[in-house]
Amino acid sequence: MTIINQKVSHTTDELNAIWNKTEKSNDKTNRQLLGLAPVNCKGEQVTQFTLFYTGKKIRAALDVTESQKWSQKKMNKYDSDNDTDHGSILSEITDKTFANTIRSICLHCYDNLTAWEEAIASVTPDHKINSLESFYKSIKKAMKATETDDEATETTETTETDDDATETLPEPETVEDFGIAIAALVLAGVNRGFNKSEMMQIAADVIKSKS
Repeated sequence: MTIINQKVSHTTDELNAIWNKTEKSNDKTNRQLLGLAPVNCKGEQVTQFTLFYTGKKIRAALDVTESQKWSQKKMNKYDSDNDTDHGSILSEITDKTFANTIRSICLHCYDNLTAWEEAIASVTPDHKINSLESFYKSIKKAMKATETDDEATETTETTETDDDATETLPEPETVEDFGIAIAALVLAGVNRGFNKSEMMQIAADVIKSKS
């Protein structure tokens, strides 16, 4: 039997036929769903990214019904009123909790394709994918870590420093040097939230008492 490397056109019936055989999650079926191993589809051995194409249909259904979350009742009503078939995707899965989980995973895959492709590319032959949900959570965790690193980098790059306040000054020798040193101390105090007038008054009082 010929194996087709990639099938890019998927009907809802084709996708449902695949998902109906995958309620028992294991490494083999999960690899098939991720496009890492071929799956039998109506007599053909095809390698396809089932999660992505399922997510594509789910996103289209949500967008056309202006929905944020999946509601089978709302989908069925929309299909009835508009002679469409958006609500049938994954509707044949008997375990509704499982169906909802798969919808979330597939939608995340479609909306974050690059992250998923990178994760799939990193899978080695000896890497067991026994839980599709765990694989999904690991991608979310990696994305969150990347966002945190990006935010930290952006903060570092955009934080402005006061050169006058942070500059290391040489040991003062002249009147001008002492004046600059005093000014630097005052500016440093201002940057830390202290009142400039109060600092100047305290300095004047100390100078007066020592004179």
